[in-house]
Amino acid sequence: MFTLILDTGERLKGRRLSVEQDNACLEELSVGIEKLSLPLKNLVSVLCPSANWKTSPKQEGFWVMLADGSILRARNQKGLALSRLPECRIETPSLAALWGNQSVYQELPAAFSPGDGQIFVLEGEQAVQIREWSWGAAWIETPGWKPPHPLTYETSPTVWFGKVPAPDKNTGLLQLTSGERIVLKNQDKILLKGLAGGEITITHGNLTFNIPASEVLSIVFPKK
Repeated sequence: MFTLILDTGERLKGRRLSVEQDNACLEELSVGIEKLSLPLKNLVSVLCPSANWKTSPKQEGFWVMLADGSILRARNQKGLALSRLPECRIETPSLAALWGNQSVYQELPAAFSPGDGQIFVLEGEQAVQIREWSWGAAWIETPGWKPPHPLTYETSPTVWFGKVPAPDKNTGLLQLTSGERIVLKNQDKILLKGLAGGEITITHGNLTFNIPASEVLSIVFPKK
């Protein structure tokens, strides 16, 4: 069953859920009435039923963190492209960090602050500052620094292009079975139709994601 958590702390459970515009509709409730509609502004989060979960298909590539804190899969296709939206190129100003599929994410120490085109590569215990770089076919090209061993985007250590995104208590969060996390803002459009077996459509800035409902772990709605 879907579990809806309201701003009053109340929890409601039902077998079917849909969200359109500013309203949520929960059907086949565990107790009481068969169908309930409520304003989206009163809905804090949704926990999706684990019986619906399906592990996302294994994806090649690497991880990227956007400036708003979203974490998504990406590939190098003559520039960085989101795996879910291959036609979408990630521009450097909207990128906070990247790290390889086979690597461990490392937070940038507070003493370091990327900016003015410079980046930081967290290699082991060191944060290597690089001022001259460009996107390469296999990995980032760094004429003034040679990594201790050959790197690819898939094996890349964490590279920081911008500041660590600061948490915002007013934003929401969509968590997926792939490990991806999409930060939701109150201007984002969220459309859930037939969530038990359908898909979620998220319009996030200029990006539109169509995500199978079976890949959704939970949704925390942004505060209005």
